[in-house]
Amino acid sequence: MATDPLVPAKTPFSYNVGINYETWINGRTGYNINRDLDQITKYFGLIKTYHDAAVGTANPTIPQIEPTEQTVISYVAKTSNLELVMGTNANALAQGGFGTPWSAGLMTSSAYTDKWVQMIVDSFGSTAKAQAHLKVILETGELVTYDNVRRASWLAMLAGADFIKTSTGKVSPAATLPVTLVMLEAVRDYQEATGLHIGVKPAGGIRTAKDAIKYLVTVNETAGPDWLDPELFRFGASSLLNDLLMQRTKLATGNYSGPDYFTLD
Repeated sequence: MATDPLVPAKTPFSYNVGINYETWINGRTGYNINRDLDQITKYFGLIKTYHDAAVGTANPTIPQIEPTEQTVISYVAKTSNLELVMGTNANALAQGGFGTPWSAGLMTSSAYTDKWVQMIVDSFGSTAKAQAHLKVILETGELVTYDNVRRASWLAMLAGADFIKTSTGKVSPAATLPVTLVMLEAVRDYQEATGLHIGVKPAGGIRTAKDAIKYLVTVNETAGPDWLDPELFRFGASSLLNDLLMQRTKLATGNYSGPDYFTLD
């Protein structure tokens, strides 16, 4: 495994830096999922799984975890300081597709919803373990309506997610201010109902410091000052980092530098 290209031999990162790991078809050909995860967790504290490997619910009556994904969940649940980000498949909630986290029953049947939430909790072993390890990407650009965004937010929180994220950044639209507002209202109401603080992370499409200020004002006015903390609100936006560095350079020198003086990826 020393020459395994799955992860770099050296990395300056440890906790909360993610790597994508797709588990379908029993993991990578010729490899064992648990051995893969042993290798990953030497360097990374967060694993991302999405597409059809995320949370299989192929049965329209009884939601069921896809077996290879259960292997990943079980590994994460027993490993301290390791987080799992699970996401959705394309158009799953909007089109009512099965084999995805957001199956049609979640939009029409409260009984199915209860089973789905219990499925996630059972897959981790307990609500406490889910809350300790689980984060959920909603892929809000595919949810079509604000009602769907709010419902998906609540379902993720009920299942134990301690952070809900707008998107992978690969689907358009990604993060938008109105969608983030709906998610913030959801975590605010959830906190009032349960006492639990759930984090929100808009990702994709936030490119400038001025954009970020709009989001931070919305956070403060909607969820409150408690959420103005990286433990409860984060941006997923590399372009935003570049613009922030440019703005700081302007404050320090009085002049703007071009983007080529900063990171290009």
